[in-house]
Parts: sequence; structure tokens; C-alpha cells
Amino acid sequence: MKRFEISLIIESPDLSLLEISRLLKSEAAKCSHSKDDPRPLRGKWTLSIWKSKIECANELNFDAALMRFLKKPMIAMLKRKRKEFGRSSPYVDIAIFHDNAMCSLEISEEAIAGLAKAKLPLSCSCYPVDNA
Repeated sequence: MKRFEISLIIESPDLSLLEISRLLKSEAAKCSHSKDDPRPLRGKWTLSIWKSKIECANELNFDAALMRFLKKPMIAMLKRKRKEFGRSSPYVDIAIFHDNAMCSLEISEEAIAGLAKAKLPLSCSCYPVDNA
């Protein structure tokens, strides 16, 4: 594995990016969008997708990076104000960038317990990168 990125994603059919940012007291990443924003091809988005600024980690200790991420103030705000998010779906997203044919990531029981305590599902995607 070359590196991984951890971010919080909140999908909401009701809240705008500004409302989500206000509740979390945190800015959205540039790749986020509000519902009713124009889509690149045509039409409008039907969901707001708020994505936290990405936590990059080149270290091999994924569990330590995830536990640090789960201690961020925006995670505490999400837990405290969960009802105000209504029908929103928050989750932690892990992007793994790997440089060989096999991509695996071991997640400790402690890290899984941290996600469960925060009531956050986990999404994981793997992306091959060139060795150049």
C-alpha cells in the first residue's frame, strides 16, 4: 500500500452544504455539492454530498490514523447533533491507493469499536497507482 485517505461523508436529501458545515463547525471539501446545484452534464443533484477535507496518511498504521480521525471535533459535533441531521446518511470513507495487484487493509477491533461508538458505517475503495 502506498497511502490512504480518510474522510467523513454526509449525504443529505434535506440539508445544504452550508447547513451541514454550520452543524459540524467544519468546512466542506471542494468536491462537495448541494442538492439542486447544477450537475456537470445536465439536471440538478438530488442530494447534498458533504465531504470533509481529506486526512492523508502515508504511514502504515491505519488504525492509529483512523482513531485520530474519530477524535476530530467534527465527529464529536456529529454525535452531539445527530437529530438535527434528519434523514442524512453519514459515513467514514477510506480510499486506499496501492501499488501492486493485491490490496488489503487490516482493521483492528479497537478501530471497529471506535466506528461503532461514533455510529458511523465504513466505506472502502481501492485505487491502483502507477509505480512511476
